[in-house]
Amino acid sequence: MNFGFDIDGVLYPWHVEVWKWYIDKTGENMSMTEFWKYPDGHVAKNEDQSWIIEMVNNPVPYVSQPINIEVLNSVRHIADHYANNIYYITSRPTKVKDVTRQWFEASRLPFAENLIFADEYELDGVKGKEATVLGTKCSYYVEDRPKYLETLPLFSTVFIMNTPYNQWREFNGCYRIDDLNEIPAHLDRFGVKKQ
Repeated sequence: MNFGFDIDGVLYPWHVEVWKWYIDKTGENMSMTEFWKYPDGHVAKNEDQSWIIEMVNNPVPYVSQPINIEVLNSVRHIADHYANNIYYITSRPTKVKDVTRQWFEASRLPFAENLIFADEYELDGVKGKEATVLGTKCSYYVEDRPKYLETLPLFSTVFIMNTPYNQWREFNGCYRIDDLNEIPAHLDRFGVKKQ
């Protein structure tokens, strides 16, 4: 069985880093919940602002935090007991590809060689996260972004990592989780075993 993980908001606290970046660059005092209140929060509302352009071009928000040990242990547990293969599928811009690979190497995630930048992956002329999940035959996938939660359940069983920006609605065919360590209980109920 192939298992897939999104990176930002699932394995890495990118959305926390974006909020901190915003506070630092604008001086505005806003809670993280308020910042991410709507789909894609202040990022979507301010795409042309200098703080966003600077952030997207800067690798720091993508690699400044080491992997959380509980996240690492949860992924390793899934690799050891359930998954024959793990894919890490991201929509990060390719300009942070090198630093992302370095972060993966330092993190010692299982199957780290299976890091895929979705915009570079192509399946039957289609690029993007959906094509990547389908092409890698991920039976299960963990995602946090609402824009992917509409379509990914067509190709995979999806776990939604609960965040302030995806609480605004329910998504059919998805299982909500607060922590990756909740996944094994679901997989046990589904009867998933490593072969």
